Amino acid sequence: MVNEPFRFFLLFVLEVSWFVNAARCTNLHFREWHQIKNEKVMTSFSGWTGSLTECGSTCDQRSDCTAFCYSDITSSCYVKGDMTSQQQLTHSSNVRCFGLVQGTCPLWDDYKLVGGRCVKLFTDPLGYVESRERCSADEAHLYHFKTRLEDEQPFLDLLAVYGFPPLPYNKIALWVGADDLQSEGNFVWSDGTPLANSADVWGVGEPNNYYQNEDCVVYWIGSYLLNDFPCTRETLFVCQLDL
Repeated sequence: MVNEPFRFFLLFVLEVSWFVNAARCTNLHFREWHQIKNEKVMTSFSGWTGSLTECGSTCDQRSDCTAFCYSDITSSCYVKGDMTSQQQLTHSSNVRCFGLVQGTCPLWDDYKLVGGRCVKLFTDPLGYVESRERCSADEAHLYHFKTRLEDEQPFLDLLAVYGFPPLPYNKIALWVGADDLQSEGNFVWSDGTPLANSADVWGVGEPNNYYQNEDCVVYWIGSYLLNDFPCTRETLFVCQLDL
């Protein structure tokens, strides 16, 4: 029989070893975890008590879990993905949070890695400037649809993940990261790359600055091409994190 002091020492070693490995973003069951700030993952957790090892292992073994937090004070575990409880996790320096990543793409923050792009679809409609600011809050930018060869398929794959099949009648517009706000008629992507008016990513007859009021750019599902659009119109958008 293992004596009590040795048993507690062994448990302590296992706890420390797991935390060190997670903090260094090692691979646990073939999934990678980064230690993250807990402001973004402080809700949508179901709390229960256990060890740090049990908390991490439980999340790691569940395909719907993309983040977890652990309280050193209460030994409570908060696992993102379990929606049976909306218990809010109070911010504390004694709470450590870990998020699932793939490469440097933060899957814990609902980004998807598709076609080599780290992207996230936002389904709450916003205007162009507000959408751009929302992406900036993630240190991302609105999606760059520069060429059909390289940028179209990842975009369509992302939409398919969210249940938007590429059907001709599906008339949904999504903001992408180009506008001519600085110089009328001269569209540029957010990284400064020009978007020529003759580029094959534009729809037929676009850009046309309809009613002299279209300075921003959307991807129009149905034509699978770009269209200039009034910047104040609220629509869906896709953020892209450069890897």
